[in-house]
Amino acid sequence: MGWLNDFKDWLISMWKALWGAFFDFGNDMILKFLKKVLEIVAELVKDIPVPDWMADYSVGHLFSYLSPSLGYFVDRLGFSTGIMLIGAGYAFRVVRKLATALQW
Repeated sequence: MGWLNDFKDWLISMWKALWGAFFDFGNDMILKFLKKVLEIVAELVKDIPVPDWMADYSVGHLFSYLSPSLGYFVDRLGFSTGIMLIGAGYAFRVVRKLATALQW
């Protein structure tokens, strides 16, 4: 009965290989679907126009109205570095949330 056990083991290994291939195929399809959905969302977000009231202003433009003494203190206190770190923190948080499948 050695050949029967060998045949049974062969069938079990084929079934496991087929099941593994089917499972991998399903995972790949889910990832491809998610990639397409995110590409569509990126295109939609890219097409949103910037409002007119925001297009004319920048931080440098707004800081140009400060008096020279306030401009000096803004420069010495590292305001630009602080704003950059806060922005990097928010960007990291958003990327982390998106990477963990929106588990807020």
